[in-house]
Amino acid sequence: LALLRLPETPRVIFKKAAAAMETGQLVGGDLGGTGSSSSSTSSFEAARAEAEQVLCMVRGLEQSDEALQAEVGEISDLYRGAGAGSQEQAAAARASFGLTE
Repeated sequence: LALLRLPETPRVIFKKAAAAMETGQLVGGDLGGTGSSSSSTSSFEAARAEAEQVLCMVRGLEQSDEALQAEVGEISDLYRGAGAGSQEQAAAARASFGLTE
């Protein structure tokens, strides 16, 4: 029962945002996958805010600090590349961090 209450991880949050943008699904109030730079940015900003909130909750922080923001930024960059259509670049970046799909 406790596992059902756990939030999604930041990587899952960004992966969903990137996938939704590629398929044109509604993400964070915007329609992704339209090729619109502002839509892409807005979707990832919403995902970034959610990821920061989750990490603060899990780590018991009241608000994010510079280190947490930098960590979320690195994760966002990995998946922003996937959402923008550069699958090979994103895969290489994930591999460099030891991440697998």
